[in-house]
Amino acid sequence: MPAQALEMFRFAPSGSLARALRTAGFRNVREEPLTVPRIWAGSAEELWAYQQEISTLCHSLFDRIPKDSRSNIDAEVAASLSHFKKGSVLTVPVNVIVVAGWK
Repeated sequence: MPAQALEMFRFAPSGSLARALRTAGFRNVREEPLTVPRIWAGSAEELWAYQQEISTLCHSLFDRIPKDSRSNIDAEVAASLSHFKKGSVLTVPVNVIVVAGWK
């Protein structure tokens, strides 16, 4: 994975964001991992296209997908996202880390 894409996940390891805040001088730091719903009122294909568009740090990865593989990958991702369809919306669980502290 390109270094710029890895940068997006630099705080994925548990405790890493809290540690960075403490290093920056924050105190009483609390970190809480949460799973929240990402609600998308559109199709799985539209969500995948949007995700690729906004994930600027991953553009170089997406650009490396061979043209002859692109449609298969798009279909597989859309099929996976479709599992989260509830009624007329997609409700995809997203893992986030919420950190707070005092400075």
